[in-house]
Amino acid sequence: MYNELKTEIELEKEKLQKDMDRYLEIDTETDEILANIAEVAANVGKFLKSPIISQKRDILKLILSDCKTDGKIFVFQ
Repeated sequence: MYNELKTEIELEKEKLQKDMDRYLEIDTETDEILANIAEVAANVGKFLKSPIISQKRDILKLILSDCKTDGKIFVFQ
């Protein structure tokens, strides 16, 4: 019985370790996304003054991705 419980505990410990590693990976990915957002926000003026239309479209898509119109007013969700 002791060996069975020990094996169960070891399996649970491995599962928890995998979950922890996965969540740490998500935190790292979130940090990278936030850093990219901060960089874009800091340089949005440069992007909008750029003659490259594709950059302007990408910025507008990013900014307006969660936006709908209510008449003539933009509503963010």
